[in-house]
Amino acid sequence: MRRRALILMALLALAGACGGGEIEQPTEEVAEEAFDADDADTVADYVLVDYEFRGPTTVKGPNVLFNAENEGTQDHELEVLDEAGEAVGEVEAFSPGAEAEPLAAVLEPGTYTIQCILENEDGKVHKDLGMVATLTVE
Repeated sequence: MRRRALILMALLALAGACGGGEIEQPTEEVAEEAFDADDADTVADYVLVDYEFRGPTTVKGPNVLFNAENEGTQDHELEVLDEAGEAVGEVEAFSPGAEAEPLAAVLEPGTYTIQCILENEDGKVHKDLGMVATLTVE
């Protein structure tokens, strides 16, 4: 029993000497643009209004460049989800009358959802008010 206690104490001492007990936090990686605009297979121009996306329903992939212009009366965003419902890219919320920074997304052939998940002051989500669209990538 004494031998186990000595081994345990030695291991604890060794662990304390290595790294001083601090846990190293992972650094946040900054996502890079998926491709240069010149390498886009399709430029998909979308106009965002209250509560609708006006733009293509089918595009050629895989390199899709999304342009978004807000012609609505409130902030909007454009989020792209894959068939599993996972976000693959997003144009973050931007103001009425503005054009957003383009979104470069590499999309495999399939069906994607485009949505705006901002909330109105009354708590209603824009996608639930009709601001959702289907995009097919060929």
